[in-house]
Amino acid sequence: MDPKELRRLAAEVDEEHRDTMRTVIEDMSETFFGADTAATASDRRSFLRRVGVSGLVAGAGAVALARPAAAQTASSTTSTLPARPTTDDLTILGFAQSVELAAVAAYGAAAATGKISSDVLAVAVTFQGHHREHAQAIGGLAGSAAPGKPNQKLLAEFGPKITAAGTEKALLEIAYTLEMAAAATYAKVVELFKSADAVHKVVAIGPIEARHAVVLGTVLGKSLAEMIPSLEPTSGALLPTAYPIGG
Repeated sequence: MDPKELRRLAAEVDEEHRDTMRTVIEDMSETFFGADTAATASDRRSFLRRVGVSGLVAGAGAVALARPAAAQTASSTTSTLPARPTTDDLTILGFAQSVELAAVAAYGAAAATGKISSDVLAVAVTFQGHHREHAQAIGGLAGSAAPGKPNQKLLAEFGPKITAAGTEKALLEIAYTLEMAAAATYAKVVELFKSADAVHKVVAIGPIEARHAVVLGTVLGKSLAEMIPSLEPTSGALLPTAYPIGG
C-alpha cells in the first residue's frame, strides 16, 4: 500500500477516535454530575482526571465545565440524574477494559519484534494509543470494578502467535483478528447492559475498533466484501465467561 494512503486512512480513524472520546467523556461526566446541584466544579475536574484520557481530558473537561449556569443549578425536582451503571454493567465494563489493555500489550509485543516497517509501525502505535485511551475512559466509568490490567487469557492466546509470527504480514493478520474480535465484542456487550446512558455511550468505542480492522485489512489486501460483512455479526465476540478477568 502507498504510505501516503496508509497515513491518510490512519489519520481519518484517529480523528474519529478523538471526536468519539470527547463525546464519551462529556457523557460520562453528565451521567455522574449532570443535574446534581451538590456536584462542584472540583468534583467534575477530579472525575475527569480519573478518566485520564491524555490531552483529550482538557478539551472534554472544558466543555463539561462550561455549561450554562442555569443547567448547573437546575432544580432536582425538575431534573433527574441519568441512571448509573448497575453492578452487572460494571462487571462488563471491567471486562471491556481488560480487553483494551490486552490490545495495548499485543501491539507493544508486535512492535518489539522489529518485523514491522516504519510506516506500518506508526499506524500500529496510533492504534495502540487508541486502545490505551479507551481503557482509561472505561476505567473512569467502572471505578473499582476496572482491573487496570490486560486480560490474561487473551494475552495467553495471542502472545505466542505474535512471538511465532515470522513476517510483518503475519503480525498484521494477528492484529486484524484481534481488532475484529474487539469490534464484535462491543456489538455483543451492548445487549448485556442494563442501565445508564453513559454505558451505551462507551459502546461508541466499538466502531473505532472496526475502523482499525478495516485499515489493517486494507494493508493486508483484503476486499471490502471480506471485511464489512464480518463486522456485523457478534459470533466472534469475546465474552467474560470465556475470557474471565482473572483467568
